[in-house]
Amino acid sequence: MAATPEKGSIAESSPAVEAIAEAPELVGFQEWKQTRVYRAREAVDLFKTQRLGDPNDVKGAKGSEEGEPTEAKAEKPEVQKAPAVTSEDGERLRQLEFNLEIAQGLTIHDYFALYLKSMDKTQLAQAVQKLSPEELSELLLAYRQKLYGIPIKKAEVQAPVGEKL
Repeated sequence: MAATPEKGSIAESSPAVEAIAEAPELVGFQEWKQTRVYRAREAVDLFKTQRLGDPNDVKGAKGSEEGEPTEAKAEKPEVQKAPAVTSEDGERLRQLEFNLEIAQGLTIHDYFALYLKSMDKTQLAQAVQKLSPEELSELLLAYRQKLYGIPIKKAEVQAPVGEKL
């Protein structure tokens, strides 16, 4: 049984709680993939800046401080020291970069297996409306192959523009 907030509590009237309670809008394959890639890239960037220090973080000249001319400050930029990097940091960074590569390689099959798998009939109908005709046909071809074992012919798969099959 789910716990309900007490009457008059902050959780009862909190906009954050209301936003979480609302069902998220269904998204099509491209938007789903872009979100995954964005989140993975953001995680890599955040880790690099917080844990490893930003290699591009150089304090530029800010004018004459302590009587030093602007030109002298520009010639001697102050580089912030990065925190000590451990082997655990390196491993974590490799994992985050691997996650980014995985996100960049997501396919319509992954969309179906990871995103659509737990949806009911109404939600699936809404999600199908978000798919492009090419994405929908690719999904149906994959389903046909899985169901009947009929291999997908190269002529059935549309190649990206400028690429030969």
